Amino acid sequence: MDLTSTLDRLRSKEDSRPYYHYQNLFHDPRGLSAGESINPSPLARETGDPLIAVHFQVDGAGRLSIPPINEELQQFSDASKLVENTKLLRQLRSAKGELLGPGKLVAVAEPRQNNEPQVQQAVPMQSQMQAPTQQAQFSNQAFAQNAAPNAVFMELESKSGKRPKPTKKGGLQAAEQPIEVLTHGFIWKAATIDEETELVAIRRVETPVGNLRQGFLIGAKEVRAWLAQRSAVSSNLSLLQDSSRSQPSEVSNESVQRVPVPALDSWFLVMDIGTAQAAADAKAASLQAAFLWRFGPTTAISALLLGMLIMTVARAERLARERSQFAAAAAHELRTPLAGLQLYGDMLADGLGDQSAKEKYARHISDEAQRLGRVVSNVLGLSQMERSGISLHCKEASLSDATRQIVERIRPPLETAGMTLELAIERDVDAVFDEDALSRILQNLLDNAEKYSREQDERQVRVAVEKGSGLALVRVADSGPGLSRPMRQQVFKPFRRHVDEDGPAGLGLGLALARALARQQDGDLRLEDSLLGGICFVLELPAAT
Repeated sequence: MDLTSTLDRLRSKEDSRPYYHYQNLFHDPRGLSAGESINPSPLARETGDPLIAVHFQVDGAGRLSIPPINEELQQFSDASKLVENTKLLRQLRSAKGELLGPGKLVAVAEPRQNNEPQVQQAVPMQSQMQAPTQQAQFSNQAFAQNAAPNAVFMELESKSGKRPKPTKKGGLQAAEQPIEVLTHGFIWKAATIDEETELVAIRRVETPVGNLRQGFLIGAKEVRAWLAQRSAVSSNLSLLQDSSRSQPSEVSNESVQRVPVPALDSWFLVMDIGTAQAAADAKAASLQAAFLWRFGPTTAISALLLGMLIMTVARAERLARERSQFAAAAAHELRTPLAGLQLYGDMLADGLGDQSAKEKYARHISDEAQRLGRVVSNVLGLSQMERSGISLHCKEASLSDATRQIVERIRPPLETAGMTLELAIERDVDAVFDEDALSRILQNLLDNAEKYSREQDERQVRVAVEKGSGLALVRVADSGPGLSRPMRQQVFKPFRRHVDEDGPAGLGLGLALARALARQQDGDLRLEDSLLGGICFVLELPAAT
């Protein structure tokens, strides 16, 4: 786990730390100054690692000290943490016996050879202290300064120029030969400090003037903070030794989990996940709700936009098909009357055909011209309606008289085509309407009646005018083939023609324009069954008051 590798790296790093860093002041033998010089220890302000609560040292006389506090020279103590460090120093001195005693060691790493992994073994403390990990040589002057750094500093301060002899301060005779210091590697062990089991690393330093014990404390508070930064479970995290010190509640509680630390024999990472699990569940629910709150509207909007895009594409494709069909139908619809006009016009101009049938030829020309005029009128009318609407001038008038006059104008070409036209017009049916719009509506309805009944044996069309409830009605019924129910839902839409390729020519604009004109007069155009067997269009107009 991450904690195991971190502790292993931490111990390796501290193994290489010089022994003289563990005091408040020290002389750096590797410095540029060849004379007397004293510097604050790098451990006087910071431990150098978030897991280490404090470093400490026990000299040959049994006096325990920590680098942040200099009891003799108070100006070198860390004033920002003086209260906290003083309390920690008092606790360590109270536990000195357990720190230095044989105790139960946690584990020891055998020396690595050829990059082989460390082998962890629990062995007595005395046997662990035999092999040194550092063997360093110092000059007499350098060692003497580190043996009594406070005295050196006070001597430098006094400007006396006289350094205390090593025999008095360090217990060392002046000598020219190098002084050897052996530093052993750190071992882990458990210690009770302030009634809490802590993890401590201890090493022995052998000097000519006595042995030192140095160590560092892995604080419970520091462990919890370190673990909280790396774990979702941030409540009640600690590192405990498996002994009778563990409280029964820590073992029996189902919310408490103990995970062994491989690098530390008999040590466990204790996690109370009950509160943390509840907090995690609440956070997960909150995240889920936030996700749904954000994702839901986004998905709905995306779906709506996708639907609109699909509808737009479908509408564009439909319009493209309708334009193609319209172009083909318009060409056919315009070519037919133009061909008739040219044929009969040439016959009259060149004196061809039956000379006694000139009136008949003229009638054909008139009929074809009217047909051509209706096609052009429908196209222009629908275009005008889609752009800005058709301007109508509605007024109260006799619907009976207007309908009769319009039908009589249309009757000749219908009867010539073989249609039987019947009128059933009630008297005195008044309405509010535009006479030109009424003419265009009836023209389209009667033209459709003639066009789609050509295959019938009996071709009849009946125009009726009658009063309704607050309405004036014009019914145009024919004997044609009629329309199926599904077709009736589409018949008033532009370009909708429910005939096969062999059916009558047309653009599919007449009924759409007729309904639009009816509704612009505050009326409507609807479809119902015909008593003649075909269909019946009913024009509704507001009755005159």
